[in-house]
Amino acid sequence: MIKLTPKQEKFVLGLIEGKSQRKAYIDAGYSTKGKSGEYLDKEASTLFKNRKVSGRYEKLRQEVAEQSKWTRQKAFEEYEWLKNIAKNDIEIEGVKKATADAFLASLDGMNRMTLGNEVLANKKIETEIKMLEKKIEQIDKGDSGTEDKIKQLHDAITEVIVNE
Repeated sequence: MIKLTPKQEKFVLGLIEGKSQRKAYIDAGYSTKGKSGEYLDKEASTLFKNRKVSGRYEKLRQEVAEQSKWTRQKAFEEYEWLKNIAKNDIEIEGVKKATADAFLASLDGMNRMTLGNEVLANKKIETEIKMLEKKIEQIDKGDSGTEDKIKQLHDAITEVIVNE
């Protein structure tokens, strides 16, 4: 494990919590008396650039990301387990409100988890469409001929498709 001073460790933990560098620096206990915000920003940035500090931050960030993935996968598995139990009860005992509600709730949870990724993909596509529209506007404002405009549009669309 990378050994940091207590203040450095508090600074890194503050960043992991989502604080700005300045806020994490202040909360870690570094002196702020008579110092400007610009100075504090510079000091916080310098501290973050310290190899040990940035290394510790990256290690903790990766751990948090892995825990998040595991938690999401575990939640999906729990929804799937609930769905299977409810489905089995429905098949054996017939449809009852409690098992039907559990079955529907598990399907809803699984769908929300799955569709969340699609929402992000849709937002990305919407952004790319807006960018293409801006490119088209720029092309229209230019003096190039129709053939050049078509080629530029084709290239822009191809770029988006390839980057997917």
